[in-house]
Amino acid sequence: MQRSTIVEDRKRQIIDAFESCLSKKPYDAVTAREIASKAGISTGLLYYYYKNKEDILLAYVNQSISKLSAIVVKWGSAVHSNASDFKTFLLDLLPFSRSYFSAMSSDDLRMFTNTWALSAGNPKVRRILCDQYDLFNETFASVIKSGNFKTPDAEMTAKFLCCLLDGLAVNMVLYPDEGDPTGFFEHLIELL
Repeated sequence: MQRSTIVEDRKRQIIDAFESCLSKKPYDAVTAREIASKAGISTGLLYYYYKNKEDILLAYVNQSISKLSAIVVKWGSAVHSNASDFKTFLLDLLPFSRSYFSAMSSDDLRMFTNTWALSAGNPKVRRILCDQYDLFNETFASVIKSGNFKTPDAEMTAKFLCCLLDGLAVNMVLYPDEGDPTGFFEHLIELL
């Protein structure tokens, strides 16, 4: 096995252990020793791969949002809305919302909501999250501007869509038995 593969596998193992620890305790209560134990390695080896617990946290945050970022960017490069009004634009967005949410496992949702919570107390996490939201907003705004649907402020509309998707993700965490959240999207369309 190549060294780079071994390193990446070990780092993923540590991140998985970190996530497991976070599912039981808040970030501040998790120790490097616990993470190492859960990963089945020594604390010294953990520090070989990550310089400190915050370094693990930042890798965890990057991992948690990279999957969603890839979905948003892929959608943004593929979709061309011919919508002439907001309601029709939302209808064009419905297939994306289905792929966005079906790509998320309950672990992904938990990881993403942990990231939101951690961003409140850590400026580095907040910066990573802001960078990703900027990418989401730019992607949505680009799709809005490229179509027939005109809005006085594409960026504000894009932020609204990001907030809507995040709200639906939170709802999935709180009410996992409700199933496909695109029903909320459809309900919003009916209200318009």
